[in-house]
Amino acid sequence: MARFDVTLNLSHNGKLVRQYRAVAKDGQKERRLGAICGTPFLEHALAIEWQHGDLTLRGWVADPNHTTTALTEIQYCYVNGRMMRDRLINHAIRQAC
Repeated sequence: MARFDVTLNLSHNGKLVRQYRAVAKDGQKERRLGAICGTPFLEHALAIEWQHGDLTLRGWVADPNHTTTALTEIQYCYVNGRMMRDRLINHAIRQAC
């Protein structure tokens, strides 16, 4: 999901189940995100982009005022294009919202 420049194909028993084409424009990225995470997430997601020196942070977070229990379970973190699961960082993100 962190690589919008890559087409993703999901196959099951030799049949193409889902295809997410590579995208470049912001509107296309949001549509692809909605296709993967669902329309409710996208409707209440806040786009973030922040830079300080060489550090850049960008992505989407769910608006805590419109978050359902199902949306709170969706949390993907990537560092340098690699998925990262760290309890401390995930907890910090949830507390910040």
